[in-house]
Parts: sequence; C-alpha cells; structure tokens
Amino acid sequence: MIYTVTLNPAVDRTLLLPSLRPGELNRVRQRIDNASGKGINVSLTLRELGAETTALGFLGGDSGRWIKAVLAAKGIGGAWVEVQEETRMNIKVRDLQSGETTELNEPGPQITSDEWAQLVELLQSLGTSSVEKKQRDIIVFAGNPPRGLPKDVYVQLISLMKERGWYTVLDTSGDYLAEGIKAAPDVIKPNLEELSDLVGHRLETLEEVEGAAREILNEGVSLVVVSLGSQGALYCQATESLLARPPAVTVRSTVGCGDALVAGTVYGIWQGYSLADVARWGTACGSATATTEGTEPGSRDLIEELLPQVEIEGAN
Repeated sequence: MIYTVTLNPAVDRTLLLPSLRPGELNRVRQRIDNASGKGINVSLTLRELGAETTALGFLGGDSGRWIKAVLAAKGIGGAWVEVQEETRMNIKVRDLQSGETTELNEPGPQITSDEWAQLVELLQSLGTSSVEKKQRDIIVFAGNPPRGLPKDVYVQLISLMKERGWYTVLDTSGDYLAEGIKAAPDVIKPNLEELSDLVGHRLETLEEVEGAAREILNEGVSLVVVSLGSQGALYCQATESLLARPPAVTVRSTVGCGDALVAGTVYGIWQGYSLADVARWGTACGSATATTEGTEPGSRDLIEELLPQVEIEGAN
C-alpha cells in the first residue's frame, strides 16, 4: 500500500481566460476544480497508474467534504482528521494567450493541538511494515504544513513511521525540508531552487547539482530526486546518478508536474524497478501531467506512450 499525507489540502480552482488584464474586468472562459494538495496529487497519479493508495491529512468544512467525495469517486481511500476551520481554496489564473499561470494560494486552516494529536494517533494506527514484504509499505509526506503545527512536524512524523519499518518520502521546501532531512527520509524531491536554498548557494551546473545532492545523501537520505523543469530530473543515490530527460510534449500547465514526478518515482520503487526505470516512470508521469489543465494527472495510456521517449543519461 502507498499512503500519502497532505497536511494542507486544497480545492484548486483553475480559471481559463483569453488573456489576463490586471485592474480590468476579466471574463472567465472555463473553470476547472480539482481536489488537490501535493500528497493528494500524488495519490491521484498513483491511482491512474493502478496502484492502491490511501490519502491522509486534515480536512474541514464544505471544501473538505467535496474533496472526500471526489477522491472516493476515483477509488482513492481516505483517512482524515476533521478540523474546525475550512480547507483552503487555491486559485490558478491561466492566461491562454501568453500561456502563463498566476497562482493565488490561501494559507489554510489553523490546526489545534488536539487535531495534531489526532493525526499522530491516526498514523500510529497504521501499524508496522516489514521489509520482508514483496511490496513494502510506502508513505509520502508532501507539501508545506498549515498554521499551528511545529517547525519539526516532518521530523516527528517521519521518525514515527521509520520506527515502524515504513519507507518514507518527503517533498516539501524551506525550513520544513531542512528540518525534515534530520529524520533521514528514504527519498526527498527538491526542485533546483529548493536544493539551492538547502545548501545555501545557487547551483548553476549539473555537476554542482549532483554535488549538492550527494551532500544530502551524507545526511542519511537514500535517494535524492532533483526536478529540473524542462531539463528533466536528476536521480542520485550512493552508487549511481542518472539524468532523466523528458520527451517533448505540448505543455498546458506545469502545476502538479512535480507531484506526478513523485508519484511515478514512488510507483517505480514500489514495483522494485531499477533506478533507470524508476526515473523513466517519474519523468513520464511529470510530462503527461504537463499536458493537462489544472492539476489533473496525465492518463495511464499517455504515460505508457511517453515512457520509451524518456532519455536516461549517466550523470556520474
């Protein structure tokens, strides 16, 4: 089973406009609503791939109930802590003329100490995972937390699950990433900017990116996946580094592509694939999602079509 934890879910509302004119009346051509938040996006792609996945986290109000209904309709299991405040809504305004997307993200609810304790109890109830299982249980922690949670929230949660034998994945940024690494998750997935912030200086070349990733491996992380936008992704582990270059696709939106990359990567790990095949699945999933509007994942058929088009280069 693959679980995802989204501490700050959202309804992502994408508004398609012929062209965005700031300060003027703008008429929306189309509205697209998606159940979202980074971990939820990962579960949606995993479900598209046919993997069994359960989404966990905080949900509240009408927005939270809507997200639950959407995920249930897609066959995604859920285990949620009900919070007092409303789950946030994020607005994505896409200018169809320029192709640019402007994002307006709400901060999310204030989490109480009791709600936080309920989440910890929920994770504890998942039990243990044995390395002897054919497909080891994986848990993905994704996104920056909402207000009210401790700075070391991911240290606590990752440590909790590692003690129970779970394979852990972390995709967050800023101080939460810097702190989370202290718990030595099995996988992290920063983008170039996030990795640069983590090591304290701008990374310009692929060699510098690999060097920075190897610094993180020394902290106990087993695999560092660095998303490089249109240049692909670097997959770096102790014995091997690979650069996965994406196929050419018609890009409609890059929102959610990093989450799809995480999903494909996790799917490959769950299936026991080689690092090269893990990189192919991750990159194909990210590329497929770039062809959709909103945060809708790319289809399984398109992902499989793109798989052989992903170019793998030895980075070391």
